[in-house]
Amino acid sequence: MPTRVQITPEIITQLQAYRKRSRVGTRALLHNQPEKPEGLNAGIIDSWLNGRAKTACKEHLDYILQQWPQADKLRSGRVWITPEIREQLHAYRESSRIGPAALLSHKLEKPDGLRGCMGTSH
Repeated sequence: MPTRVQITPEIITQLQAYRKRSRVGTRALLHNQPEKPEGLNAGIIDSWLNGRAKTACKEHLDYILQQWPQADKLRSGRVWITPEIREQLHAYRESSRIGPAALLSHKLEKPDGLRGCMGTSH
């Protein structure tokens, strides 16, 4: 049977700080992580963060305490879209009369995963 540890208020604060600093959520943290402990999922971590879970599997908690501080690497190659950048993008679209999907359909070497509909919510 796995060893269980208490989820203290200090641990919750530490995990929340890692999430805030990295801007990586629980699902993204575990996405494509073949080395993650068996049974660990985003719902388990969420239950620690919101205080529903009072204990955790030690292996799960140790893994997350090791991984989350390094989570900013998951965001490499990405930038934060500020209101200023959003304004520039809208201005380019208006002046060129070309929308994101049309623009990207003509780009020969676009990055993997880049789509014209990304980030369209306001």
